[in-house]
Amino acid sequence: MLSSVYVSPAIVIGRRFEEQLGRLSVESVRTCRDLDAEDWKLHMRIADYTVLDMYEYAVSGALEVLESCSGGKLGEVLSARLELIRRDVRRYWRIVCGEPKARVSLYYVDNLRLYAQNCGLEGLCGRGDLSAALAVVPVITIPPGMH
Repeated sequence: MLSSVYVSPAIVIGRRFEEQLGRLSVESVRTCRDLDAEDWKLHMRIADYTVLDMYEYAVSGALEVLESCSGGKLGEVLSARLELIRRDVRRYWRIVCGEPKARVSLYYVDNLRLYAQNCGLEGLCGRGDLSAALAVVPVITIPPGMH
């Protein structure tokens, strides 16, 4: 949620949280090759563009849901966000690999979806001030020992 508020990708170093991130994410970017430092720098910048380009749309959608307190609106907003995320994956064309066993280099975590699934919408009704924390956050996973 802090990454959402600060309009920044999250970065996870190591593999310790891969299983949890896999459960939390709605989409991922997989790569079949080891990335060098230049690849990581480039794709960290691209992840920054991901969060910047989605931010206003994601926060506006969250605000609509929080103000309407409608499950129907929630479903509509989450579906639109997922479609946007799936189109965004194309940004990573240089490294993306469709192999199911390929290593994940980036996860997309939708904070609005997570909150609604785990806590319900009731606690958010009328709390538009929380919408900045409910954007889509790209989470970069850097393998251990990367220099």
